[in-house]
Amino acid sequence: MPLVWLTNHAGYLPGPVNLGLIRFGDQVVVVDAGLDDGSARRLIRELTPAGLKPAALFLTHHHADHTGGAPRLAREGISAVAASSVEASLIRHPYWEPHGLCGGAHPPDIMRKKFLMPAGIEVTQYVSPGTWRPAMEAESLGAELPALEVIALPGHSPGQVGLLVDGVLFAGDALLPEKTWRKYRLTYFSDMGVALDTCDRLVEMVERIRTVLPAHGSPARNREQLLELVEVNRQGIQGLARTVSSALSEEPAGLTLEQVLERVSASLAITPIDIPEYFLGRATVQAVLTYLSEKGQSAPCLEAAQLRWRAETP
Repeated sequence: MPLVWLTNHAGYLPGPVNLGLIRFGDQVVVVDAGLDDGSARRLIRELTPAGLKPAALFLTHHHADHTGGAPRLAREGISAVAASSVEASLIRHPYWEPHGLCGGAHPPDIMRKKFLMPAGIEVTQYVSPGTWRPAMEAESLGAELPALEVIALPGHSPGQVGLLVDGVLFAGDALLPEKTWRKYRLTYFSDMGVALDTCDRLVEMVERIRTVLPAHGSPARNREQLLELVEVNRQGIQGLARTVSSALSEEPAGLTLEQVLERVSASLAITPIDIPEYFLGRATVQAVLTYLSEKGQSAPCLEAAQLRWRAETP
């Protein structure tokens, strides 16, 4: 698909992962890099006839479908690769993603494929909420670079950030489309409570945002669409919490993490298609259990060599 421009400066290349673009002169800041070299090559093929070249890369978070194309873009001569400090550690060392999913142990080979462990890349610039300019030579930036603001969007990933320019928010995976929620049902967020806080923050910012571009799906082009997208995610997260809570309430003696996953999967009528999806679903259920624990609605207990989770009354 061709490039889509939302404003004079902000646009994107539609795809399985939307690649954001911020145009200044004949250069662009690329927001996220796609899954692999093919994603990056497709972007270059669209930029070249438009007389544009990638100058810097802004990574919203460390997941492979957002960073896998980064080494290919680096070979195009980008001058800066930017990410939050939390995400940078996993972007540099992708091994820690499957390592964490496997409980802090060396992961089996099937977990060390490109979907979970892409090639690493050096992050040259840490970003934090507030004004941002790529770490490039001043003359390279020129006067045409618009004002860029980093927005904290944690929840799906601990240090996820977005980028706001011309009223367009490149939101990474802070907001997932309804289609994604329907498809996966057990939709991954690393911290459910923080993800809900991010939803609240986006509602508070609604007057500043004209368009939200999620990494997956179509842009939300007005206030009503933004609020609808936020509500889809709020309801999705809260729905998962209710499903897990219901599973716990059925077994006063408590359930192991594996048992909760089994019951939640049955309730949602889903079955993992492979081992990586199993581990992602397991991590999602763990995130919900932790969220319920922080609300006083669940508690872990150790019995012999089994960790069980029980429903609690706040």
